[in-house]
Amino acid sequence: MNNPTLFYHIYSASMSGCPVPSGELERLHRSGVCHSCHGARRECREIDVHLKQRSGIHKPLETTGVIFPGVIFRDFLKLLDPIVVSRDLYLGRVYGPANELLEQWATFHGRYQLLVRGTRNPAYRVCEECQQILYYALNNTFLYPAPPEDAEIFESQFSGLIFAARLFETLDLRPWRRKIYIDKLFVADEPLDGLGELRTW
Repeated sequence: MNNPTLFYHIYSASMSGCPVPSGELERLHRSGVCHSCHGARRECREIDVHLKQRSGIHKPLETTGVIFPGVIFRDFLKLLDPIVVSRDLYLGRVYGPANELLEQWATFHGRYQLLVRGTRNPAYRVCEECQQILYYALNNTFLYPAPPEDAEIFESQFSGLIFAARLFETLDLRPWRRKIYIDKLFVADEPLDGLGELRTW
């Protein structure tokens, strides 16, 4: 079913995140990550990350200890059309504590980041340095405004992935069901949190 107002949000069921070594945040700042909010600047593309340990990374998606970027298991990416992945996501390299390449993993962030919005205790601020919108709410259930039509995979502010329904419905996620949360999102006709448009692209 091709429903242009329906999307699905996939994000890690783990709350622990991947620890990074001392000095990694400073290195990420030199790579284009914002010094203030530690998020991706709009001009960021592929970003590499070093982890403090090579074990204990929760498949298939995980956050890092520095907010950005998230990491993704490459076998999970094989579920997706590589043309769509290369169009919609920037993938970087992941290194272990001895500077060894962890070939099964990649960092990711989207060509577009969407804010998953909610109506309980919504709030936002704009980063003074990079001008990115930092948003928080409970019961996150909707998108507004409608996402760009030239993409099918988007990044969420939770280091998760948002899929257009037409793409999500082609995925076999049974091997990952216990390791991810899946939320259905709808595109609202108006900002139900009362905070205006908050466009991030």
